Amino acid sequence: MLMSTAETTPDRVRPARHRWRRVLLILAALLVGAVLLLTGGSPIGRALPAPTADQVGAARAAAMQLRVLRTTPGASGTVRFSAMDLRAISTLASHGFAPDRLDAYLADGALRIEAAHRLPLGRWLNLALAVRSQPKGFPSIRMTVGQVPLGEGMTRFVIRTARWLLAKREVPVPPLDTLVRSFTVVPGGVVADITLSPSMIEGLTRLDGHRIDPAQVAQIYCTLGRLQRSAPLGDVAAQVRRAFALQPPATATAERNRATFVALAMFLVDPSAGEMAGNARERIDACRAPVPVVTLHGRADLTMHWSLSAALTAGSSTQIAQAMGTWKELADSLSKQSEFAVGDPTGFSFLDLSADRSGFRIATVAVEPSEAVRIATALSRVTEDQILPPALMAQQDGLTNQQFVRHFGGIADPRYDAAVGRIDAVLDAAGVN
Repeated sequence: MLMSTAETTPDRVRPARHRWRRVLLILAALLVGAVLLLTGGSPIGRALPAPTADQVGAARAAAMQLRVLRTTPGASGTVRFSAMDLRAISTLASHGFAPDRLDAYLADGALRIEAAHRLPLGRWLNLALAVRSQPKGFPSIRMTVGQVPLGEGMTRFVIRTARWLLAKREVPVPPLDTLVRSFTVVPGGVVADITLSPSMIEGLTRLDGHRIDPAQVAQIYCTLGRLQRSAPLGDVAAQVRRAFALQPPATATAERNRATFVALAMFLVDPSAGEMAGNARERIDACRAPVPVVTLHGRADLTMHWSLSAALTAGSSTQIAQAMGTWKELADSLSKQSEFAVGDPTGFSFLDLSADRSGFRIATVAVEPSEAVRIATALSRVTEDQILPPALMAQQDGLTNQQFVRHFGGIADPRYDAAVGRIDAVLDAAGVN
C-alpha cells in the first residue's frame, strides 16, 4: 500500500517545527513588548518655548561655574543652580537639540530630570530621574525608562555600566563618589560638590561631535602663525584663502576641511577653540601666536562670528552652531547686563547673525564628503564679499532686548523667521554655496 507524504513524515519532526515556530513567536512578542514598555509614542517632559535673553544669560552664568571649576586644582568644587538656572538650561538644551527634550525642575524635595530622544518609527526613548540629597558621595537616583521603573540599586548598576562603556570609548569618568562628592536639594535650587576632569570633558565632547585630528589642526595653526609673521594678512578672506591653499584643494577631504575650520577659529578667535579637536590646544604650545587683528568688512567681531560658527559646525552640528549664534545675540540684547561675548558690541545684531549663518552654511557643505573638494577650491580663492555679501551690512545692529521683542517678538516668532529668511536669500544668491 502506498502512503502519503504526510503519513511518512516522522511524528517527532512535526512537533519540532511547531516548537520552533512557537519559540520565534514568543521571542517576537517579547521584543514588541519590550519596545512598547521601554519607549513611548510621544516625548516625556514639557514642550518648552524658545529661550529668552534672560534665560540665555542665566544658562551662561551656570555654564561659567563649570568652566571656572575646570581651572581649579583637581578640577573640583561646589556649584549652585537655582530653579531659574535649571529652567534656562533645559530650555537651551531643548532648543539646541530639538526635537529631543530636556526638562529639569524641583519637585517633592528632589531634582527631577525628564529627557526624551526621538527614535525611528515615531517612537521616543523617555527617561525620568529623581535625584535626592546625599550629604556624602554620589546621590540617590531612581530612574524610569519608558514605563519601567528601576529601583535605586538597579539605577546605580545602569550608571556604573554606562561609566564602564564610556571608559571603553576612552572617556575617563572618575569613580561615582569622586564625580559627585555631595548633592543637596535646597530651597529654590541644588548644590553639588563635583569633579570635572578636563580629559572627561574632552572625551564627552568627542562623543557628541566628529572626530577631528588634533595633530592636523595643530599643524595648520602653526603654519598659519608662521606665515602671518612673515607676511601679515589683515582681512579674513585672505586668511581663509591661505588656510585652504596649504595643500592642493583638489586633495581636500571632509576631515581636512573640519580641521582647517577649527584651526582658523583657534588662530582668529581664541586657542581654546581647539577643545573641539581633542588636545589640539596643548599641541600648539611651541608655536602659539597672539590672535591677529583680522577684519571682515572692517569689523574684527564679524571675523570672530564667522570663524567660530564654521568651527562649531565642523566640530558638532549645524543645529548647535545656529542655536549658539542666536543665543549669543539674545544675550547681547541685554546690553551691559550680558558678558556673553566680552569686547563684542552689545545688543542683538542681525549683522552678527548674518556672519554666523554664513559660517555655518559654508562649513555644513564643506564637511560633506561629496562636496569637500568643491568647497575647499572655492574657499582657496574666496573674496570678502562672498563670505559676507555687502547687502547684509545694512542689517540692524545693536537692538536692545526690548527693541528686539517689540519688532520681532522672539526667536520663535514668524517676524524673526522672515528676517532670517531674508539673510539666507542673500547668502544663497551671493555667498559660497
